[in-house]
Amino acid sequence: MTESDREYNIDWDKLKNGLPPEAIQEILGEILDSENVEAVQNLQSESLELRSQAIERLFDTAYHQGTLMEPAFIITLIFIRQLQDESESVLIEDILLCLAYFISGISFLDYAIMVDSFMNPDLEMPETPDPRNATLPEDRLIYEAIERSIEIFLDFLTHSSPDVRVAAIYLLSCCRSEKENIYDRVNTLFYREIDEMVKVTVFFYFAVVSRFTVVDVELIERIANSGESDIIKLSAAIALAYISGTTISEKNIDILIDLLEKPNLLTKLIEHYDYPMSSAHHLIIIDFFGNLSDRHLSKVLPSLIEANQAEYSIDYFSEILIFKTRKDAIGKTYQQLTESQKLLLRISAQDESLFNERSYICKILNLESRGLTEQQMKEKILNFIGQDIPISS
Repeated sequence: MTESDREYNIDWDKLKNGLPPEAIQEILGEILDSENVEAVQNLQSESLELRSQAIERLFDTAYHQGTLMEPAFIITLIFIRQLQDESESVLIEDILLCLAYFISGISFLDYAIMVDSFMNPDLEMPETPDPRNATLPEDRLIYEAIERSIEIFLDFLTHSSPDVRVAAIYLLSCCRSEKENIYDRVNTLFYREIDEMVKVTVFFYFAVVSRFTVVDVELIERIANSGESDIIKLSAAIALAYISGTTISEKNIDILIDLLEKPNLLTKLIEHYDYPMSSAHHLIIIDFFGNLSDRHLSKVLPSLIEANQAEYSIDYFSEILIFKTRKDAIGKTYQQLTESQKLLLRISAQDESLFNERSYICKILNLESRGLTEQQMKEKILNFIGQDIPISS
């Protein structure tokens, strides 16, 4: 029995005895509706399909697009308990990732506060609130319950399934308590790990936790230059770009570019990282290049765009990496832009898919909603590049 179980007096043994719905509601409180009570019952089913559907149902009740709903706390406790009873690797993986979303989510109240700031044009883009500082004390209980269970999650680093080990690393990357202990365990895992994609995940872990703990940059640099497989080296090189930022060496930038130019590597990394963790970390692969100096970003950008074209349009690079807000461009001429901004505009001028009023580039140049044809938009972009015309507000 965990500390959370003791504190909230949940009798899991009774729940496992096939109780009727009203008895389950009495144990868990009346916060769950009849469909979720049925899902809790189905977690004890011998059917993998029913247990999977139950996890999905409970997750959808607790979490929606980064926001935690009212039943999230009790569902968090249910998931932590289910981890200790579940035998199927695929369901263990699912629960670990669900908990990663929960610990990174924000309460409905804090989401509303953030949206109010976002809708005010006079304010800067609001940062995603730290869920550990949730406005309501009951919302903070979710994060406390997960972080009290870190030892349970650490045990999954030695699970026989590589997918479970990956999910455990992703969840642990979202935890702040015992960060030194977690770091040591994940670091140790790398040296004994034989699965390629688990090793890849370790470097994404290093990148993310570098925001709040010291990581071994020399190890990351050594692996990026090692005889490991190319996809492991690329994950290390991307982590190094994020952690070292403007201090990264020319040698390591050249290694990064060389690895980006190898076919399909970046696409595979995007599939491995972005889908499961973009909502939890509030990052996608592109974001890991955002700490580079403008000179280095300009050097990397062509290879990054070429490697990414199957997954992300140039507009993604405009909004996420190069022109983060329109304020960065208003009143500037082409020559006054940064090198990476100028490079992106030149590349954009050759991409006909961007010549429409919905594209971010056209919004940056204030070309949207003017009834321009695609050809006229292209001419406007080329005119801006070729003449000393400031971007209007």
